Amino acid sequence: MNVLRLLHLEDNPVDHGLLVRALRRAEVEADVVLVDAMPAFQAALADGAAPAFDAVLADYHLAGFCGMEAWEWLQAQGLDLPFILVSGAIGEATVADAMVRGVSDYVDKSQLSRLPRVLLRALELSATRRAQAEAARELAASRQRLLELTEHLQTSIDRERAD
Repeated sequence: MNVLRLLHLEDNPVDHGLLVRALRRAEVEADVVLVDAMPAFQAALADGAAPAFDAVLADYHLAGFCGMEAWEWLQAQGLDLPFILVSGAIGEATVADAMVRGVSDYVDKSQLSRLPRVLLRALELSATRRAQAEAARELAASRQRLLELTEHLQTSIDRERAD
């Protein structure tokens, strides 16, 4: 596997260090870019900025805003990235709401040893979803070509009968 590029939205440098250490312990090769505010998050994901990220890891409670605001912005931009909340205990209802809204998963900061498995599963699911979408696009294009060919063939048959 290539080195993963991860964007970590976190306002506590100590928690960032713990997250990076958890990934290293599990031998997940990752370049983890830390941002601590919404403008920095948006700039990191802006067109033409640094190379694309493979996933976003975001705290839920941040100074002045919530990780879900970052998720909503990501969705509004049409960016299809696994988005994992990595936060302290935020309650089952909050986690359930986030998952219903499309967040990939949640890892409690007290259980960072789960992060590598959760991250790899989210990446696999995202790759599968993209492959399925591409296959559906190819199938639709193939059906369109078949329809056009059928119409052309029918037109040729009609012309030949008319002659």
